[in-house]
Amino acid sequence: PDGTKIRFENEGDETPGQLPSDILFEVKTLPHPLFERRGNDLVCRKRITLLEALTNCVTKVETLDGRVLSVACHSIVAPQTRKHVTGEGMPILSTELPRGSNSSRSTTTLGTTLPALRHQAPKFGDLIIEYDIVFPNHLNQHQKQLLHTALAPSR
Repeated sequence: PDGTKIRFENEGDETPGQLPSDILFEVKTLPHPLFERRGNDLVCRKRITLLEALTNCVTKVETLDGRVLSVACHSIVAPQTRKHVTGEGMPILSTELPRGSNSSRSTTTLGTTLPALRHQAPKFGDLIIEYDIVFPNHLNQHQKQLLHTALAPSR
């Protein structure tokens, strides 16, 4: 997330007779055309038709690492529906140092060495799909009658 600081201890400029300086990076999140980051979750908006919202639909989402997820909706998608896909968000950085790790180099401000992060079983936030339902601009009389027949309450 924004503001995360990553420190590489003793990896900076070296001067004779002095310890090497530290290198410090601060993370700044840039806007993405498809995803919005909310903590460890990634949120994307998907447009679906009214027909897709009322019947089973499958939404395809290309992840940041290039995989394509097919997310099925087995129930009606109402306006402002959100679908959570567990574990498809951003990696969650652990604040605990794994046993046996050497914390003298490449330490983040979270207290975890960067090489150790690569070897942990990573946990991830969720992918949250927010649906925008596109209604038709026009229905002819026959289509209206079919909808009325299909959706009228039973007596």
